[in-house]
Amino acid sequence: MDIDKLQTFMEVARTESFRTAADNLFLSPGAVSKHISYLESEFSITLFHRFSKGVALTAQGKIFAKYAKPLVDDYELLRQAVFCQEEKDTVCVRTIPNKDMLGFFDLISAFEKAYPNISLNLQDIQGTEATSVLANGKSEIVFCMDQYLDPHLTEYKNLHESTLMLLVCAEHPLAQRENVSVLELAQESFISLPEITGIASTVTRFCKNAGFDYKVSCYSERESNILTMVSMNKGIAIVDPSYFRSDFVNYYGRANVTGIPLKEHFTWNLVMAKSRNMILKPAAQKFWDFTLSQVKRKQWPAFE
Repeated sequence: MDIDKLQTFMEVARTESFRTAADNLFLSPGAVSKHISYLESEFSITLFHRFSKGVALTAQGKIFAKYAKPLVDDYELLRQAVFCQEEKDTVCVRTIPNKDMLGFFDLISAFEKAYPNISLNLQDIQGTEATSVLANGKSEIVFCMDQYLDPHLTEYKNLHESTLMLLVCAEHPLAQRENVSVLELAQESFISLPEITGIASTVTRFCKNAGFDYKVSCYSERESNILTMVSMNKGIAIVDPSYFRSDFVNYYGRANVTGIPLKEHFTWNLVMAKSRNMILKPAAQKFWDFTLSQVKRKQWPAFE
């Protein structure tokens, strides 16, 4: 009997759904069904009552869960203990490229000075990978926006609240407005970061909730290009206010761009996340605690 089949069983028991368990474990529904069928065949029991909208443990399933849970928990502890021994001085940290990460490398530099014997393995990932790299143990800590995380599989600390603002060319009819409702933008063309980024998916949902499609005339991975195209009146952009920091705008010479607050208040958070089912090794715990102490002392994130 494989431990992964017991893990699948425990997740189905928790969610009372084959499909939800499959999503959480990054498996296909068919694979989840096969795992459960294997266990039922091996023990000659029925673990779940099947319904049209979910499942429920049978009496035998409840007994099975009682003894399976310690095995799964002990396996996770064993895996973490071995992982800690092999990689005791290296912390795997993944980040989502975002303007809210300004000053991140100042944080890294400060940590490395405080803990010279701990090495940080840093790598950028896409937002859609945030939960999976934590759940699969490929990363111990991830910095991302909270919208990417499954709260059943991860836990996190809020570091900074973000909101949205409108960028338009100084010659645009809306440029002199003190604020603008997103409802007034239905006929506009947008300049946007790629669809896989958090800001693009957030704005897409924001516009859809307002009753219109997010019509993008041009995508660009570079914030400076977005500012350039907006300054040339090629479209408008909905961005995080940090994109409109005066030093960033002036550095790229985009003085022809105007930032306007949106009437609708939409927020999300930059967070530091870890797996809910895994114990941070000592080095990772030190980095976690150090980051929170820097945030508390307002040493990071740096936005001013």
